[in-house]
Amino acid sequence: MKVILLRDVAKLGRRFEPTVVPDGYALNKLIPQGLAEAATPENIKRVLARKDKQEIDATSQAEAFIAVCEALKDVTVTLTVEANEKQHLFKAVKESDVARALADAGYAISTDLIKLAEPIKALGVYEVAIQLADKHGLVKLEVIKK
Repeated sequence: MKVILLRDVAKLGRRFEPTVVPDGYALNKLIPQGLAEAATPENIKRVLARKDKQEIDATSQAEAFIAVCEALKDVTVTLTVEANEKQHLFKAVKESDVARALADAGYAISTDLIKLAEPIKALGVYEVAIQLADKHGLVKLEVIKK
């Protein structure tokens, strides 16, 4: 039976690829679990339209990400936290805290895109990486005492 995969399936194929599989596998596993649809002409048109829309969305998202990275290149975002007299933070700064600080500064960046090697545990200025697929950017984050 010929099916169109709706998700990546291990050892079978990638999303939106037409694939030939045994009838039982398609009817008992792939189609009921939403992993594939039968490759009828109507389904092929619908899935290809969904693929084109997804590619356009990904392109526009990448362009927006690049624009935000360019805007953040010369900006230092400040995050105010509680710390002791030895400059150690009472609570480590994580990706969600950085995302909140960026949102307060007017830059909407998802927590998933922020990459910290390890949580920030001391006051200071840090360079935080942001990444969308193969696009990279840096944000200067200044952690100051409340």
